[in-house]
Order: sequence, then structure tokens, then C-alpha cells
Amino acid sequence: MKRRIGSLLLLCLLCACLCTQALAVSPQSCAEELSAIDVFRGTDTGFELDRAPKRSEAAVMLVRLYGAEEEALSLYEAGLIAHPFEDVSGWAAPYLAWLYSRGLVKGISETQYGVNLPCRASDYALFLLRALGYQDGVDFDWTETAAFAEAHGFYPDGLFGGTFTRGDLVLMTWFALQAECADVSGTLLQSLTKSGAVEPD
Repeated sequence: MKRRIGSLLLLCLLCACLCTQALAVSPQSCAEELSAIDVFRGTDTGFELDRAPKRSEAAVMLVRLYGAEEEALSLYEAGLIAHPFEDVSGWAAPYLAWLYSRGLVKGISETQYGVNLPCRASDYALFLLRALGYQDGVDFDWTETAAFAEAHGFYPDGLFGGTFTRGDLVLMTWFALQAECADVSGTLLQSLTKSGAVEPD
């Protein structure tokens, strides 16, 4: 009986620790951590966590989660990659070109990406699943994106209801970095560290 009570108390203590850790996770703290590893960047007015992310911003995040930002910039500058989207230019062009060349993004039409349209939670979850090595249409159907992402630990039920914000984006990214890659080689963060995209420290 004493052993059972002791086990119950230990379980309660562990639950309390996990709850405390969960409460410590906030959009601001996640944004700061992601900024420290150069995955997420703010604007000249800060992180802007309360506004909806643009599809262009989500695309940039995906390239960084592949650890391919420098590659995308250099290949685009050399004229080795391109994209067909007439509404994409300037700073976003190298990222969209890299993603398009690898079949990782589609536009809202053959010539329009919808660069300034808001990114939805399910759209970004799909990006993260691709970064983890899963293939939509092979590992899961795109209509099951949210459920598949939730099963892999970065789309908690009810967390991303309502308007999807940049704060939600950094939270989802933070959770996804701790998710196991499809090839079971480690987490997404460990993969970025191995590739040299993120410094080990």
C-alpha cells in the first residue's frame, strides 16, 4: 500500500514538472530560441508574433529547416535555379526557386504563388512534415495533414485554432524541431546540427 502511494506521488510530481515545462513554452520564448539558431527572424519592428504569417515567410522557414539557406542563395545568384511565379521577387525569390526546383511547393496557379496571402496552420504543418522527410501522397494523404502532424507531436489538438499567427508558427516549429525524422535518424534539430546548419552549442 505504501509503495502504491509512493508511486502515485512520484507520478503526480512528474506530471507537475511536465505541466510547468509546458507553461514555460510561449511564442516569445520559442521565437527567441529559434532566432538564436537563425531559423526564425523578426522584422525591423520585432518578431510580430500577433499577425498572420505570409506564404512567402513560411517558404523561407521551410528552406531554413532543410538547412539549405546558403545553398538556395548561392544557386539562385548563379542562375542555376528559378521559379515560374510572377508575384515572387526580391528577397523571397531564391527560397521559392530552391523549393520549386525540388518539387516542395506549388502556387495558387501556374504563375502565382500567392506570396502575400496568409499561411494556414495546415499548410505550415505540411511544410514541416516535408522537412521531417515525410511525403504527402505516400506517407499520408494531404487531407490528413493535421492528424498526421498531431500524431508526430507538433500539432497539439486545439492549440492552433482561429487565425494562425507568426506566434503559432514559431510554436509549431519549436515542437517540430523535437520530432523524430521519418528515417528515424534523430530529431529535426539533430539533423540540422549534423548538416552544419545549426551550431552544436
